[in-house]
Amino acid sequence: MSFRQQLILTNMSSLPSPGTVGGKRTIFHPGNVRLHDFTLYFTQGQTGALSTPKPATKGQIAAALERVELKVGTTTIRDFTAAQLIARQNILGYASTPDGALIVRMSNPLAATVIGEEMTSWDLRGIPELQIVLTLNVPATGTHFDVSAISSVDSVANTNSGGSRYIGRFIRESRWTDIIGEGRKSYFLIPRTRPFSRLWLFAEDDLPTRVILRVNGIDVYDVSQTAEKPELAMQLINYGKNPPVDNNGNVVGVWPIILNPNEVVDDRLDITPADTLELITERPGSGQIEFLIEQQTPGVAA
Repeated sequence: MSFRQQLILTNMSSLPSPGTVGGKRTIFHPGNVRLHDFTLYFTQGQTGALSTPKPATKGQIAAALERVELKVGTTTIRDFTAAQLIARQNILGYASTPDGALIVRMSNPLAATVIGEEMTSWDLRGIPELQIVLTLNVPATGTHFDVSAISSVDSVANTNSGGSRYIGRFIRESRWTDIIGEGRKSYFLIPRTRPFSRLWLFAEDDLPTRVILRVNGIDVYDVSQTAEKPELAMQLINYGKNPPVDNNGNVVGVWPIILNPNEVVDDRLDITPADTLELITERPGSGQIEFLIEQQTPGVAA
């Protein structure tokens, strides 16, 4: 099948019991196909008809879906929350989905070229299975709740036109939290294991007023945002992004460091463990940052 087709995913573990917080449902996706995306469908009872299945709202999905992990064997390829996924997709300008649906994309439909979109699909040849592990907060007894999934796949290999060279890219995602202090601070714990194209800084309190990314002493990113100069929002909007902003025009909730604003797959920061990678922030107060990094690799094991 050289065309994309829908694959209804039926091999999954049981739904956690009503009222469970942090329960797991694992969806087992078959390997040996090329995976473009999958959609999670959530149904939940609504006020006045709690036992009747209805599409869950985006807020209900974010509350119910605490975590998504994509795994091959024991290797985690992606790790994110529903709220983080929705926020990133809104900023990047993906088409909105109706209530009840959450799309997780491998191939990038906004890529600058068709080959760029195809390259970022996940070529699962030789991989028997992909595990989609959902951490769920299930509503109490009496409220209907369920989650199912459908994926979009084909059988095309991610190779050049002659089939002699593999050209695929897996966009991996990992996240961690740390405390960033008040004032101007340097942070050296961003992974240098793989090239990356995007780094997201999620904060429940105030975002920094300036962020600098410095590689081997050279500034490769330096953006500010203040009431007088909402530079971050202006930069994102200039490239067709849709950041959430406050009354001053400043971005709120997350600071996106997007190194490929034109969606060119090869626009990335090539970094190795031998390099020095420094994140410099200026912020009015100390607080927790949840980092999410999007790295590029040719495959699962790389």
